Amino acid sequence: MTKSFLPDLKITTKPISVFLFISIFNFLLLSQNYLPEERKGDWLNAGYLRFLDTNLTISKINNVLDYGATNDGSVQDINNQKSIMAAIEDKDTNGITLIYFPPGTYTISYMIRINGEKNIILRGDGSNKTRLIFDHANANHQPNIYLRKGENIGVENLYIERADDAEHGDNIRIKYSKNCWISGVESYKAISNHIYIARSKNIEIRGCHIHHAWDYGGGGHG
Repeated sequence: MTKSFLPDLKITTKPISVFLFISIFNFLLLSQNYLPEERKGDWLNAGYLRFLDTNLTISKINNVLDYGATNDGSVQDINNQKSIMAAIEDKDTNGITLIYFPPGTYTISYMIRINGEKNIILRGDGSNKTRLIFDHANANHQPNIYLRKGENIGVENLYIERADDAEHGDNIRIKYSKNCWISGVESYKAISNHIYIARSKNIEIRGCHIHHAWDYGGGGHG
């Protein structure tokens, strides 16, 4: 008798059956409208600027220089942040307030935080003319501009730079906000994200120049 040197082959249909079951199950899920309508994003109405009235009426203009800010590039001017916040707090509660930054270089040592406000625009004379240089002395988790629970807030025509090398920090952070926009901004040397947006809707970024970072890699850096 000739002895076979081939191993005994055992054929099983179990893995094939499991694979077919998973494939059919996934097909059925994908072929059905299983995502509730209220959880779907309305991408036809994404963004915001195109919904704004082209004749947007500014009811009040607050020049940050009138509130004590300096734009001569003085190193670590601790008063600039307070002056800018004073201009924001002196808003028109019944209209749209423009916080105006005349040409120059503003050194700022703490975040500009707009919390729970509406109808405010931060505007410079162009990213090549109005420069905001933030130096947080390596403080972590400090964004440069923070819009939180805001509505109808705009950041326009500014150059924004992070001068210190901390571990975390965004150039612009937007959370829990709606109908906000960033337009004509040059963002330079971010630590984490240039622009971070979370739990917000109808946010538009248009005509911005975003480049360079202190670090590149995981966790949103660069």
